[in-house]
Amino acid sequence: MFDCDCSLYELREFLVANRAHAPISLLSGSKFTHSLLLSNSNFLTWKCKVNPMLMTNHTESRFMLLNDSKSFICPDPNLPCPEQCTCYRGANDSRMLVDCHNRSLNKFPENIELPEHKNELVVSLEYNSIAELPDCESSSYRWLQNVTQLNLQHNGLTPKKMHLFGRFLRCMDKISHLFLAHNNIDRLPHVIQHKSFKALSIASNKLTCCISERWIKSWLQDNSKIIYDSGEVYCQHEGRSTIAMLMVCDRGVEYLESGKVLSRKDSQSVLFYWLFSCWLSTCII
Repeated sequence: MFDCDCSLYELREFLVANRAHAPISLLSGSKFTHSLLLSNSNFLTWKCKVNPMLMTNHTESRFMLLNDSKSFICPDPNLPCPEQCTCYRGANDSRMLVDCHNRSLNKFPENIELPEHKNELVVSLEYNSIAELPDCESSSYRWLQNVTQLNLQHNGLTPKKMHLFGRFLRCMDKISHLFLAHNNIDRLPHVIQHKSFKALSIASNKLTCCISERWIKSWLQDNSKIIYDSGEVYCQHEGRSTIAMLMVCDRGVEYLESGKVLSRKDSQSVLFYWLFSCWLSTCII
């Protein structure tokens, strides 16, 4: 299978321009002449392999002609890339893509520079050991202001100060896609509600079930189409029982915080009583 790269993007544009019905005679005189291409005129079935750093919906391959043009990227050695990362350029847009996934990093890369003809950054830091968020007001991390997509999944991320977490989000003026799943985040800053995300993931963290975090439920409900793993967001109280955040209600949280339910020995009873109290009171956060 072909990679969704810049060369294939040119072929895609050629076929789209000819309404995907280009006969073999049209292709035979072009730079796309190739025995493999000439042997298959069913262009609509052709697929290409998407670069893993763009697989936000876990789809490895996509139909080439129906594919979004942003799925086509190319490695570019001329880009000012961090030493431990690999950089790409978009086939037909102003993006610079920085792939630092699984590079044994324990902090964000510093001083990522955008070339003059680029104004968007897509950064993958997935599968590293980054526990803390950087101070985005530091000159070393001003590049965050140009980030449109950031993948921080599988890092053991444990933000200790909510005001720094909030500042981190505010610094990213252009952010539209943020992936925070599979970390150790126990609280979310309120500012996350006011960002204009197109896609967001926060499942598989260690969110706390407490009254001060009740706003998260309504936020998840209102943004379920954007937070694609909203049904898998769980919270826990003092490391004991866990429950889907969408099922939490006022009374259940209050019982947990008071310790009345937590005094029971059987943790399954705790969870059952919590669920029952929510159903009985039909309360909504």
